Amino acid sequence: MRKTPLWLMMVLSAVLLVQIPQEACAKISIEEEKRIGAQAAAEIDRKEKVTTQGEFARRVREIGEKLVQAAENRDFQFTFKVIDKKEVNAFALPGGYIYVYTGLKKAVETDDQLAAVLAHEIIHVTNRHWARQYEKAQQRNLILSLGLLLTKGGKNVRLLAGVIDFVEGNKYSRRDESNADYDGMELMVKAGYNPDGMVEMLQNLSKVSKDTPRLLAWTSDHPSIRQRIEAAKKHAEEIRKRQNESTAQ
Repeated sequence: MRKTPLWLMMVLSAVLLVQIPQEACAKISIEEEKRIGAQAAAEIDRKEKVTTQGEFARRVREIGEKLVQAAENRDFQFTFKVIDKKEVNAFALPGGYIYVYTGLKKAVETDDQLAAVLAHEIIHVTNRHWARQYEKAQQRNLILSLGLLLTKGGKNVRLLAGVIDFVEGNKYSRRDESNADYDGMELMVKAGYNPDGMVEMLQNLSKVSKDTPRLLAWTSDHPSIRQRIEAAKKHAEEIRKRQNESTAQ
């Protein structure tokens, strides 16, 4: 796992290490996800070199918007931005804020491969993976050391999960990562992209990770990158078979 940026450590170090109170152990609503994501996105936009200009940013935005239209999910309003850093990574904040690092350009050669990255991140949002992981952490009644403090009027301060560190480091479960790959491929097909782009993208990331293992957070999760490649190959074959059967009818 790559080193957390100094500015992020400074932000997170200001958060108290406290036990989550029992009354706070409630499900996260979509509106709460949006509010938390917006606050985290504002912090990233302020601290990082974020851009929506340039050819790569244009491709990210156009492909992302095409995928969102195909997803037909109206619960979230998505934004797509590029962070000017050499790290090979992408992440999505709760609420629909998706960021791609410029370093990813060396791992994605085609629009299909870039669509695979973005579809994966979109699914993390639409399937509400962050909210599920946060709720699990609450249920286990853990002491969360990385979080964001949100206040509203004179109400009690609430401790929320360490959103930025969590999603930037892709700390999702094995199930969520597999789900994002699987549903991401289905979304790619709906948007008109070749599902083999997911296989190719994962293969490219595997090659890049041999040179920059610390930087490649996207392949540092479970299941392993090899397992993800094999699962993507199998799913692509299933999709082609389904398409052939549909054409034959």
